[in-house]
Amino acid sequence: MSVTQRRAIAGGLGVLLAVCCATAVLLCVPMLAAAPSAVAATTPASYQPPGTPDPSVAGATTPFTTYQAPEAALGGGALADVGVLGAGRVERCAAGDGTPLVKYKVPRSPQLRIVDSETHRECPSDVVGEIWVHGENVAEGYWRKPPEEQECFAATLADASPGTPEGPWLRTGDLGFIYEGELFIVGRIKDLLIIRGRNHYPEDIEATIQEITQGRVAAISVPVDSTEQLVTVIEMKKKRGEPSEDVLQRLSGLKSDVTSAISNSHGLNVGDVVLVPAGSIPTTTSGKIRRAACVEQYRQDQFTRLDA
Repeated sequence: MSVTQRRAIAGGLGVLLAVCCATAVLLCVPMLAAAPSAVAATTPASYQPPGTPDPSVAGATTPFTTYQAPEAALGGGALADVGVLGAGRVERCAAGDGTPLVKYKVPRSPQLRIVDSETHRECPSDVVGEIWVHGENVAEGYWRKPPEEQECFAATLADASPGTPEGPWLRTGDLGFIYEGELFIVGRIKDLLIIRGRNHYPEDIEATIQEITQGRVAAISVPVDSTEQLVTVIEMKKKRGEPSEDVLQRLSGLKSDVTSAISNSHGLNVGDVVLVPAGSIPTTTSGKIRRAACVEQYRQDQFTRLDA
């Protein structure tokens, strides 16, 4: 599954996907400099999209990249320093320099706004924030669920713009932005990797790894000594009859390739590369990676490591 397809089905955009028309585009994901408290929104556990948009639908390619600090140099339309985080804004970049995302027509109903999840204020145009929806066709809550599981409903906007109701709004838990009247889905708040105070999207790191391994992979962050470290869990197929010494040499080379690729593409150090047999990474019934379960299994040392 491509990074475009994973992004398209990863979000809880049940209401949104039902009224939007998807088109495949090319984007460079803006990395947000938000604090961990800014991404602590409650995600509805049973909120599933009614259908998966087809990223193969023909459409214009719209490449983007992040805005950089004045001292950050851009060369040839490419990001010069991946470690320099943008301010959560987007601008056009050369084709081939972006990450595949899916864009949608902004629906008339339900109403949709991009909101700062910490301040509950609407984000300016082209700024990444949480996607909120409002309308008569938006649910008011979960049936017979306790109040602590209803926090994503009945949200209110602070200083709502003219013509925008203060509430009630549904917080989808998805990050996105609007550019030239089109909605772009960036990822899930709960899946953000916050490493050294910086936000990274797991889909991008996983796509980088899959260019090397061609298999299922999960990028997760794990708390270690009051900080977060990047851990990658990579499924590998065993080669029948391969001598043990050759196996260890092959796995060692692959780990080296992965760490180098992530460092070069994302400016991140990998705390641990976990190589596991095929089928080890927990997924949902629809095939989505259960990253929280991966974190728990890793912390409990429950993965069977091929390089052990």
